[in-house]
Amino acid sequence: RTQTTAAQDTTHDATYDATHDTTKAPSITDDCLAGKILLLVEDIELNQVLAQQLLEDYGATVVVVNNGLKAVNAVQAQAFDAVIMDIQMPIMDGYQATKAIRKNPAFKRLPIIAMTANVSVDDIAACHQAGMDAHVGKPIDENKLVKALITQMHLKRTSEN
Repeated sequence: RTQTTAAQDTTHDATYDATHDTTKAPSITDDCLAGKILLLVEDIELNQVLAQQLLEDYGATVVVVNNGLKAVNAVQAQAFDAVIMDIQMPIMDGYQATKAIRKNPAFKRLPIIAMTANVSVDDIAACHQAGMDAHVGKPIDENKLVKALITQMHLKRTSEN
């Protein structure tokens, strides 16, 4: 793994939320997610395994659910530092789940990052309209996902102060 800071990455990537403040974001390090509890919402088992292992390699504890309805229930039952949300899932998709989560004012600042194969400009806009904070395309790019997580968690934390 290469260690990089968000401030060093000056290229704009359409699959990453362009509204973030890269000048103050924490660095990507081997333990940058240590102590964080993340909810991974993904219906495809292979993607679950890959994403969970990747996030755990950075020190996170990962809870996995396989549809949006389970995600809504999970955030009400347990505190999470962030949610990684697929879009196309059975029972309740990622857009519906995000809207349901955002209805509760307690989750207004909960970072929700879309992780989906839907990567067009319209898809990214739909994620933001649903209430997601950032978007990372599939196949999973490790650096983009971790950067999105630490940046959004940092922004949510600093906006509370």
